[in-house]
Amino acid sequence: MKLEVIMKYVFMFIDSVFGFIALFVLTKVLGKTHMSQLTPFDFISAVVLGELVGTALFDKNSGITEIAFLVLIWGGMLYIVEIITMKFKGTRSFLEGRPSILIHNGNIIFEELKRNRVDIDQLQHMLRNKDVFSVQEVEYAILETNGQLSILKKAPYQTPNKKGFECLSRSCIFAINHYLRW
Repeated sequence: MKLEVIMKYVFMFIDSVFGFIALFVLTKVLGKTHMSQLTPFDFISAVVLGELVGTALFDKNSGITEIAFLVLIWGGMLYIVEIITMKFKGTRSFLEGRPSILIHNGNIIFEELKRNRVDIDQLQHMLRNKDVFSVQEVEYAILETNGQLSILKKAPYQTPNKKGFECLSRSCIFAINHYLRW
């Protein structure tokens, strides 16, 4: 009887590991734009924990101990993956992805659009969300690992800031006033 209970937990462990890997692969296949603002591990956690709660509510054969065991396995695997990505930077790009440059020096890189499964309409939509209404205004656009788009506008389209007005220092204003008096 004890061997039967142990085997039951071993099979649950194997199923959990398989499910973890399958969901991770699914998040990689879906890509950055479909998973926006969720890391693959946030998505995995949400799906699995939702399934565990659903099982607890509707399956009369599953008890608290089985559900607690599975939650501990999933939580442990997620924690281990987070530790690995913090300690070993080389694993970060594989596990979390790497940003993709979609626009470089004002030119759209169509290979990167294709690789990230982003069409031109989606790119324009993401640019409009950043208050950019023409691709010609953009120097660089980077698709981040969370699906967000970061942009650097070309100089003529950038919003002026205090640094841009530094020429309006006292000496500049004095020179302008002096010039206007003539």
